Amino acid sequence: MHGRPPLIGHRVSLFSALLLLLVSRASICVRADLASYVVDTQIVPDALDEAPKELLSVSYGGKQVQVGEEWTPTACKDPPTIDMHYDPAKFYTLIMTDIDAPKRSKPTYREFLAWCVVNIPGDQFAAGQVLAEYSGIGPPKDSGEHRVLFTLYEQEGIHEFDEKYIDNRQLGWRLWFSQRNFSNRHGMANAGQPVAAAVLVANYDQYSDKLADEFKKRLKM
Repeated sequence: MHGRPPLIGHRVSLFSALLLLLVSRASICVRADLASYVVDTQIVPDALDEAPKELLSVSYGGKQVQVGEEWTPTACKDPPTIDMHYDPAKFYTLIMTDIDAPKRSKPTYREFLAWCVVNIPGDQFAAGQVLAEYSGIGPPKDSGEHRVLFTLYEQEGIHEFDEKYIDNRQLGWRLWFSQRNFSNRHGMANAGQPVAAAVLVANYDQYSDKLADEFKKRLKM
């Protein structure tokens, strides 16, 4: 009887070690999948110069976006949850773009800016400063698959951005946005490369028409 407790403790320790190993391997696989995906689908070089090393946690309706997963515009009409677990002493910028606007075969509006939040404390996304409100995404009919990219950049401290604030139905500076130029212009850390990213694929659904009509109405006001 005296010899059993150590054996039980050993089994618990072994189980914990195996669990940590599995989690670590899963994390490595996710990073590899992200890096491979952005290269294979030409997000590098269409929007980025290098593949981000970490998967950004983006969730719609409590469901986390997986690398290259297909989502509808309807499912993405409301802002997602961004899980921030980074250095609370640092500040970050989140950018969301459709890099295939208006269609993949002829992306004359590349990139379309769907969301931009800056000066985000590393562990408090809600405390960030919104430059461009979340617009959602709306691939036009018969435009094929659209690659939708979320990128997180580390800033060199808190920063003053001079871009004009735009609400969720203002076009403003959304068209022909370049996150390369934006990150370089504002002196992002990590040589201007994102520290984390997520990517989904979107196709047309009826919400795309609704979104386009709402933008057109604002242009006429």
